[in-house]
Amino acid sequence: GASHLGDYACALLLATYFNLFATLGIDYLAMRDIAQGRDPAGSIVGETLVLQSVLSVILYIGLVALAPQLATNHEVERMIPIVGIILFTTTFTIDWALLALGRPRVVALWRLVGQVVYAALIPLLVVGGRDGIFHYAWLSILGLAVTAVGLMWAYFRVATTRLGVSGARALLLRLRRSMPFAYSLVMVQIYASVGMLMLGYLYSTRAVGIYAVASKLPVALVVFANL
Repeated sequence: GASHLGDYACALLLATYFNLFATLGIDYLAMRDIAQGRDPAGSIVGETLVLQSVLSVILYIGLVALAPQLATNHEVERMIPIVGIILFTTTFTIDWALLALGRPRVVALWRLVGQVVYAALIPLLVVGGRDGIFHYAWLSILGLAVTAVGLMWAYFRVATTRLGVSGARALLLRLRRSMPFAYSLVMVQIYASVGMLMLGYLYSTRAVGIYAVASKLPVALVVFANL
């Protein structure tokens, strides 16, 4: 139903905004640095994972703690801890490292595998009503987790240097250098999704569910236009 789908969409949007501040464009910077060969790939990947892991833990705790204030209703509040796991799946999905190393086919394969697992289980586990949307949320996280684990395994198969961290100063420098990416990502996210969030706060989650469904086809066409 539209209302339950809207609850999910609102919870996911809130988690997505927190996720932006957990990544801060650090992975974009890392992808560029690996491609340019600025430092050993192991050091870049290690520093990126440490930074994003620390930020993800802090922001996940903040997201869950603020859920009663941020949620538009009780169902959204209950769903936030589930969809908030996206902070961790994003952190450990190191597709950026493999892309920088020239392995786009491996990235494509594991993205597909994650989606196939997710899609194969939906007819079996997603039912109507409130329970169905919670199953849907968990399956979405499962698909992302499968992709993350697969990409991590693929990276260690091709990596030529071990993961490492040069020190606290290197971490702070990497964080500062990622800020231009962070600004642009935050602004793009606001431009793309703030309308849906406003619908949830100012009208109803049912309206959000209808909008989410209606936007599927245009979004798909945009993806194909950018192939």
